[in-house]
Amino acid sequence: GDLYWDDSFDAADVILALAQVGRGQDVTVRLNSGGGIATEGAAIHAALTAHSGRKTIIVEGIAASAASVIAMAGDEIVMAMGAIMMIHDPSGFTFGTVAEHELQIKALNALGTAMAGIYADRSGRTVDEARADMRGELWMSPDEAVAAGYADRVLTRAAAAAAPEGATIEIDAHDEGDEMGPEPT
Repeated sequence: GDLYWDDSFDAADVILALAQVGRGQDVTVRLNSGGGIATEGAAIHAALTAHSGRKTIIVEGIAASAASVIAMAGDEIVMAMGAIMMIHDPSGFTFGTVAEHELQIKALNALGTAMAGIYADRSGRTVDEARADMRGELWMSPDEAVAAGYADRVLTRAAAAAAPEGATIEIDAHDEGDEMGPEPT
């Protein structure tokens, strides 16, 4: 979502890009993002998941935080050599009463469980295993992401040279933080 940077993107941008590609068309998403707003990442994941064409996600530099949720929408998740992936529990902020802080805790727990469901669905891990990975702030090399089920393969130089051209969506954004958005009021 648009917060601090001119080159940010949101779910509406991804939906528009997918509409321009066309229903049923295969798409390659080139992902390099430190993350952003967790619920926006979930919305982008949902938009990509709903696209009926085959989705190949290539993590070119980093897919961290909300961007790792986006990556899970791929029918195939490919990690470029030297890329990293990071998953963690969502974070947020509140200013206010004890009741307002307690509401934020409930919201963060609900969001964490929802994100763990996405990671578990894609990786074959259980929700509890995915949540444990999130709580531990798991940083993964390409081989580690493949071993954990969060990616399918490592993109070698030879495979990159042989890759067919097709519709491409680029997600390359500055980190916008991991805030959930406005705190409960």
